[in-house]
Amino acid sequence: MIKPTVGRRVWYWPLSSEKSFAHDQPWDAGIAHVYGDDCITVSVTDELGWPQPPKQEITLAQDRQAEPGECGWMPYQVSAAADKP
Repeated sequence: MIKPTVGRRVWYWPLSSEKSFAHDQPWDAGIAHVYGDDCITVSVTDELGWPQPPKQEITLAQDRQAEPGECGWMPYQVSAAADKP
C-alpha cells in the first residue's frame, strides 16, 4: 500500500458521462486532501487540459485497478513502492 499525501499525483478514471470523447485513459489528478489511506479529494484536469471541479471523498484504489469515478496510482509509483525494502 502506498500512503497518500497532499501534493502527490494520481490518475482519476473518469465516468463515461464526464468524458469529452470515447477513450480508456485516466485524467491527471493531484491530491488536495487526505481523509484516509483509501479516501482523498483531488484536483482534476480532463483530457482536453481543462481543470474540472474538485472530486471530493474519492476512493483511492489500493492494490487493485481503479474503477470509473475512482483514483489509482500510476504503474511506476506501484513499481517503485514494491522495490522499497
